[in-house]
Amino acid sequence: SRLGTTAFLAANDIVSSPKRYAVIAFTFFLCMSLLIMLSNVTASLKSGKLLKYFGMADCHAVTDIGDEAMKFMAEDGHERVEKYLEDMEQTLAENGMPAECMTEYYIYTMIRYGEYESKTAILQGTGTTMDMYEYLEGTPPQNSGEIAVTTLLAKKLGAEIGDTVTLSYPTGETAEFIITALYQSMVNQGISVKVHTDCDINYIAASGSPGTQIKFTDGPDDKEVLSRIEKIKELYPKFSSVKTAGETVKDNTGVGDAIDAVKKMSAVLTVILAALITVLMERSFIAKEQAEIAL
Repeated sequence: SRLGTTAFLAANDIVSSPKRYAVIAFTFFLCMSLLIMLSNVTASLKSGKLLKYFGMADCHAVTDIGDEAMKFMAEDGHERVEKYLEDMEQTLAENGMPAECMTEYYIYTMIRYGEYESKTAILQGTGTTMDMYEYLEGTPPQNSGEIAVTTLLAKKLGAEIGDTVTLSYPTGETAEFIITALYQSMVNQGISVKVHTDCDINYIAASGSPGTQIKFTDGPDDKEVLSRIEKIKELYPKFSSVKTAGETVKDNTGVGDAIDAVKKMSAVLTVILAALITVLMERSFIAKEQAEIAL
């Protein structure tokens, strides 16, 4: 044989008793599959790519402006938000951080289609365009008379793309919209609608905002993003927090660290389990060989 003595004997043992070695290989496969699965889940729950499921467009950083959000909950709140975002973009640009600033505001209200009615959350972005969001079906709303609804809400109402629904605002006003797209979101347990950025809504009934999003337009790397976040904290000391998109997702899901701890514990148990199975299998091999030699 061209193989060395050790390699030849090892290969001969495997070929002679494939079932015994298959047990070891299968055990290692299961253990590694568990670790890979937990690693992927942990990485996903800390990834900024999940922002889309919280009703937000893609960005590099998210700021929490704290009680400052209250001043935008007025009849002219939308216009105030636009001015606030323009000022922030100018300030960031003057400090070497060219960026697009955007935000979302929530308004809880009722939606009706035919004889079906449901409570829902209205999401309206400012500083965004409707193509910044991800949709499962249809086309993004093109004007203030069109909306996108979650698949869960559409199923609850029995509505489809092309149907006309009625929103009843907390102020007593009502408005009709045509559904043009379906999407998925974790906001309000998956029951929400996304209206066009130009839709005229009275923000006096707004419930809040997830924060101001900052998307740098010069393509900084992760290290530079972290550096800029520290600079933003200095420029806006009144902000409650400034976090990366990934940190925002982690805080919103609230389970990333827990699953990470489970992953680490599983890694330790996997090593112990694999070692025990290997030792036990080797002992059984040796015992069998000793019996054969004795014969």
